[in-house]
Amino acid sequence: MKSVDIGSGEVTTPDIAETGTTWTAEFADAGALLPLDEYVDAEESRLSGYAAHQHHITGQTVDLDGDSAHVESYVIYFLVPRDTSKDAVGAASPGRPLVAEKTHLGSGRYLERWEQRNGEWKILVREYVEDLALKGETVDYCGKRACLGTWDGSDPSYLRPLEHITPEERLRRGEAHSRHRSPAAGGAAPATDGGSQ
Repeated sequence: MKSVDIGSGEVTTPDIAETGTTWTAEFADAGALLPLDEYVDAEESRLSGYAAHQHHITGQTVDLDGDSAHVESYVIYFLVPRDTSKDAVGAASPGRPLVAEKTHLGSGRYLERWEQRNGEWKILVREYVEDLALKGETVDYCGKRACLGTWDGSDPSYLRPLEHITPEERLRRGEAHSRHRSPAAGGAAPATDGGSQ
């Protein structure tokens, strides 16, 4: 899984990292406020408990006023429950979906205040507003076909330079991923060759 930019300090103002300005934990009890480092640790830990998860940032509006901006970004997300009974020890990777549990689907908005300092725009405040939350049946189609995504350096997004994936390589990667997700695999991690960071 690629690092969360917000946790690396790349997009936040120095005062957030240094003074412990709080962030609202999206799924914590009653929207609990946490210092940034605790927020990032909590989110990474929570997300590693899912077999798959994605957040899609869609429409965005920016209200620019000098060195300050208010930004509203729509997000659509899904969180697939994870069957941890076959997980291997080590870093989190895409796991087998727990088909007995429901997948979470939803949408909302990130509301942010950005500031420009020394020519760089960074986030000062972020709030999440949930607009829709649903649960739906979990069906593991990746256990039956060649899904290629991984949470490590073997993911195709790390290929440098990016070249077309041959049908043979696509089949090899898909089989490795399917074996990882198969109940007979014992939770073995997917191969990590073929990519560089």
